[in-house]
Amino acid sequence: MSSNSVKARWSARHCIALERRHTVTTKHRRQKIARDLPALGTTLTGRFKGQTYSATIVEAGDPPTGKAVEYDGKRYTSPSAAAKAVTGHSINGWLFWNIMTGD
Repeated sequence: MSSNSVKARWSARHCIALERRHTVTTKHRRQKIARDLPALGTTLTGRFKGQTYSATIVEAGDPPTGKAVEYDGKRYTSPSAAAKAVTGHSINGWLFWNIMTGD
């Protein structure tokens, strides 16, 4: 095997590795998707370890949406932050909470 073909193969592998590295780093630069909270007064319920927890969407001046999730007398800027207060660990709040309708 000639040294030129070895260099060519190494160069090709090196380029692929660089492309993968570039792809991975661009993932961290994604823009966040704006997710609007449900209407004010909406009740959210979630279950954890056999207990049911509830939270409410309330008005808040701080977040860009003007809404917050109130759980246990405290206001959180996202459903995930409120769900973390319930579970004690990071969790997807959009999956944890269920929206209760007035039907």
